[in-house]
Amino acid sequence: MGKNAVDELRENVKAELCKAIEGPIRRKCQAFVSKNEHVGPGLRIRILDLFDELAEEAIEAAQVPAKKVLLQNYQKVEAEIVEAWRNHNDPLAAAAEAIVSSHEDSVKRSDAQRRKKILEEINWILECLPTEVEYAS
Repeated sequence: MGKNAVDELRENVKAELCKAIEGPIRRKCQAFVSKNEHVGPGLRIRILDLFDELAEEAIEAAQVPAKKVLLQNYQKVEAEIVEAWRNHNDPLAAAAEAIVSSHEDSVKRSDAQRRKKILEEINWILECLPTEVEYAS
C-alpha cells in the first residue's frame, strides 16, 4: 500500500510542478525568440544565460505549488494509511490471539489423544474380565 501511495504521490507532484513551471519557462523562451536572441553570434552564451535564468524562475514558480501539492497529497496518503490501520485489528492483539488459539488447539488435540488412550486401556481391561463374576455370599 505504501509503495502505491508513494508512486501516486510522485506522479501527482510531477504533474503539478510541470503545470506550475511550464508557463514561466514558455514565456521566457518566447521572449528570447521575440527579441531575436536565438540567432547570430554569441548564441551559445545567450542560451546558457537563459538556462540560468530559467532555473531560477522555475524554482521560484515551483515553490508555492510544490508545498501545496506535497501537503495535500501527504494528507491524502496519511488518511489512506490511517484508514487501512483502522480496518485491521491491533497487530499485537491479533498476534496474541493467534498464539492463544494455536495453544488451545494443541491442548485439545493432546487431551483427545490422552482420552483415547485411556478409553482403549479401559476397554482392554473390560475385555480381559471374565464375563460372569461370582460373588461370595
